[in-house]
Amino acid sequence: MDLTDPALLVALVLGILLVVVYARLQPPPRPLPRCQRCGVEMERGEQIVDPEHPEHRFIPGVREAWFTCPQCGTRRQARY
Repeated sequence: MDLTDPALLVALVLGILLVVVYARLQPPPRPLPRCQRCGVEMERGEQIVDPEHPEHRFIPGVREAWFTCPQCGTRRQARY
């Protein structure tokens, strides 16, 4: 295998550029939900996994979990 082959170098550069563009096009993570009583950001607790669609636990924005307020202890189910 010749590492100075122009086709190999072009393929490597193109692959790296595609990964960088893909990473840049990803939407930013959703903000943490806020407590309605206190207005404080809630802390994520246990994750909720849908038994019919367990693959959703890996998709940002579709995942669900229980969130707890650190001040008043209110719990809320939300997507993140």
